[in-house]
Parts: sequence; C-alpha cells; structure tokens
Amino acid sequence: MVENGPSSDISVMGIGKFPHLRIEQSSISFGEVYVGHQATKRVSLFNPSLVPAHYESSCADSTAARPVFRVAPAKGTVAPGEHIVLEITFTPVSAGTQSIDTFELATRGGNKVRLSAQGTALGTVVTASAPCIDFGSVEVGGTATRSLSLTNESGVEARYEFLCDPDGVFAFREGAVRGVIPAAFTRSLTVEFRPASPSHHWKRAACLVGNGSPLQIDLLGTGFTEKLRPPHLAPSRIEEYLARVDAGGNPLCDASEPIAADPQELNFGACSRLRPADHRAVELKNRTSAKLTVYPTVPHADGAGGDEPIFRVFPESADIRPGEAATFRVAFRPPRDGQYLHGGARLHGPREAHAELPAGGRAQLQRPLQPRGPPPRQHIPARARGARSQVRARRP
Repeated sequence: MVENGPSSDISVMGIGKFPHLRIEQSSISFGEVYVGHQATKRVSLFNPSLVPAHYESSCADSTAARPVFRVAPAKGTVAPGEHIVLEITFTPVSAGTQSIDTFELATRGGNKVRLSAQGTALGTVVTASAPCIDFGSVEVGGTATRSLSLTNESGVEARYEFLCDPDGVFAFREGAVRGVIPAAFTRSLTVEFRPASPSHHWKRAACLVGNGSPLQIDLLGTGFTEKLRPPHLAPSRIEEYLARVDAGGNPLCDASEPIAADPQELNFGACSRLRPADHRAVELKNRTSAKLTVYPTVPHADGAGGDEPIFRVFPESADIRPGEAATFRVAFRPPRDGQYLHGGARLHGPREAHAELPAGGRAQLQRPLQPRGPPPRQHIPARARGARSQVRARRP
C-alpha cells in the first residue's frame, strides 16, 4: 500500500519440511566375545528428508553402572539425502553373561529409530592334565617332583596364578606359580613335595585364571622315616572324606531296619600293639515285635596276618526282647605298628535281621590325616581305614 496511491496484494507461499531418519538394520548380534576384548560393528544412518537431521542417541536402560555397548558418534548431523556410519562396540566385563541393550536415535521435530544390540561374554578356558597329583611315600628330608600341564583351550592368552605357600611341604618351582599361557598352548609346571614329618599330607591348591573359572588340584603325599612309615593315602580316600563332609556327616537312621545300633561309628584311633585298647560299647535295639537271639563271629582282618582276630565282640550271645536293647563291647588290638587295619564282626541269629556298624583302628603312635574306607550300605565309613562290623540277628 502506497500513501495517497493505489494498493496491491502480494501472495507468500511455502511448504514445511521436517527431518526423518532411517537406519540400515534395527538389530545387530556380536556373538561370543572374550572378556577384555572389544568387538565393533557398523551400521548406516540415512536422512531421506530435504532438511538436515540433528540426532542424539540414548540407551533405553541407563541404569547399568558399566555399559558394555557404546554408539559413536553419540550425536551429530546428517545432511539432506546423505548418510553416516555409526560404530557400535561391545566390551564384555563378566564371563558367561549375555547382554542386550536398545538405543534410541531421535531428531528434533522428527522421528525416532531404535537399534538393538546383543552379545555373549566368553571367558578363557584352562584345563589341567590331572585333578590330583600323588607323590606317594617320600622319606622325611627328601624331595619328590611331579609334572603338571596346563592347557589353554581359548583363542586368546590366559593368565594364571596358584595360591600356594612357597615354604610349605608342597611348592611350585620358581616361575611356575604364575604366568601367561598363549592361545591353544600347553605349559608344563613342576611341583615339589618336601615332607617334614612322617605323616600324611594333603593340600587342595587353587589356581586362579584371568577371566575364567578357577581350577583346583589335589596334592597328596606321605612322609616316612626308618622307624615310622604310615600307609599310602589313596586319592579315593580324600574323595570319600569330602563326600561325607558335603553330606553333613552321619546319615539318618532308617526306621524300617529291625535293629538299630548306637553309636553308628566306632573309631579306636591310634593304639599300641603291646596292650589292648579300651573297650567300646555298642547298643543294639530290637525294633521288632519278637525276641531276637544274636551271637558274634569274627572273621580275620584284611592285612592283619596271623591267626588272632584284631576285633573281638563280647558277650558271645544275647537275647533281646521286643523294644529293648542289649550292649555289646568291641575290643581292638593291632598286631603291628604303623598300619591301618579293617576287619568285621557278624552277629547271627535264627532269622535274618541285621544292622551295620563301622569300626576302625590304627596301630601308630602319631596321628596323621586319617583316610576313610569305602562306605558299606547305609552307614558312614570308618575313620581309620574303614574297619567294618556287621551285626546280624534272627528271630527265634
């Protein structure tokens, strides 16, 4: 409009544009990645609109204290009709875990796109050539050596370290306590046993593996002198002992058995061959509704030698009324020193009914680690070498 003149109209027209993002793929999988290593994948982010798209990425689960996935660049601008390449990295921190995260890439005034990433953390795998090393019997003051091989079955190097006292009876040679094993490689280590006393020695050596599961190696050995030579301690005795510990000790009594023995375990410990050990009492209870008559027979003990049994049971017979109990005394006298012994005693009657009672003794002045014998049915094995007494009875 012009003052004191004619007026005219002007038309202004325009089309509004907004940014829009499009991603090449909505999910990516890294598969298995070793802990301590990093994997990277790339995806393209497109802007098909006619205006620049300013974006910023954020993780849907932002509560993680140590995120394992990252997007770079985390924010930026995509020119009209162009694309940029995003790098997604996966850095696992805990072996055996599977991680899944979702990222949102948003632009102002435009849309949002989602990107899901997942991956599994893989730890190093190291195996030992044997779970147990048995040094056998070694004279006190001497040294025995054994070889142990560690194999790295992983595709990356593995670090290890044994938790072992360098001044103990079991020790790894210098340079073998800790080290690095290359990928798909086997390393040999030397372990020494230096007994300081005539007794049994057992140690469970723990081996820590970097980013992997730990190992445990049982080390066994027996020290001896000219005057004192303990018997060999087999690895199976350790396994049986640990099984008993895991089970919580003695099993519960079976209420269906016709005879119950109390106590359920006898251990004579270390006894002299020059005189009998103190008698141990065992109470047998008749759980049946009829009278039971029992009498003992004592077979020879394994490894004892001679004609005399090492275990004796008194009295020679007993009548047990229904619901009542009778007491038997068990005696132990070893024939020689420095030996674990096991035998048995059976009590017979007119009709079969029995209970089993473990008993054990050791002819030795010192008290080394005591192995346990193979467990008979429904009872705990004996503390010395598994001496076992069976109690059998029959109804008249």
